[in-house]
Amino acid sequence: MQLVRTLYVVVVCAALARSQSPATLPSTTKLFEINQVGNSIHLTVTGARPLVAALDILQNKYGWSLNYEDPQYIAKADLIESTDARYANTVSGTRTRVPNGGTFTVDFPAGDASGPDEEKTLKILIDAYNKTSNPGQFELRMQGQRFDFVGIAARDDSDKMKKQPPPLDAVVALSPQESPAIDAVRSVCEQISKLTSLNVSVGVYPQSVFNRPLKIVALEKLPARDALYRIFATALPGKEKNISWRLLFDPDSQSYVINLHLRK
Repeated sequence: MQLVRTLYVVVVCAALARSQSPATLPSTTKLFEINQVGNSIHLTVTGARPLVAALDILQNKYGWSLNYEDPQYIAKADLIESTDARYANTVSGTRTRVPNGGTFTVDFPAGDASGPDEEKTLKILIDAYNKTSNPGQFELRMQGQRFDFVGIAARDDSDKMKKQPPPLDAVVALSPQESPAIDAVRSVCEQISKLTSLNVSVGVYPQSVFNRPLKIVALEKLPARDALYRIFATALPGKEKNISWRLLFDPDSQSYVINLHLRK
């Protein structure tokens, strides 16, 4: 008889809100279960953004550093009203919209005593997600031990999958400065906003890291994604992989919020 070992089942909350401060976003319940059967690990996630929920689970369990970027969700088929009454408009009664995600299931090898193979697992994950009917199509981009899940397409109003240029592909530059690290991140966001006509702002971030004075040397023009990583490496030398981002799209305001998270 195969050994079935349930690792954990928990309910967590996360989503993006319209006209709310980034630290107080509305909640969409996400239920997940991860268990091992023999040499295979089975992961099931249900939520508005099942891919980012899966990444959160893997990151927290295995200590991986995984970045995530929403595509622009614009089609009615990709959106649903949040069930969280706290964020309903008190005048109109309308509720903020969130991606219409559902259940996502994936199986991957358990690996050896040290755990699953990171690169192999993430490739299996992205391939499995892109075969589902959940919102968005994503691309896994790897640079060394950095893994970025980049939204590259979403449905249009004719229900066809349409390619989109990822906001963090925008080419930016940083001028020499000495200021809190979060100012450098905001500068990147402001440049993206001007280049793409999509407002990008900073949401939550670890103040212990990003409120410190930081000396930035001039950075040549490079993709915003790489500029952020350079800032992280300067703000937390040798431990930049402990910082990851979640770039989330708000369909109501047609804007993005980037949340920065620090793994201890």
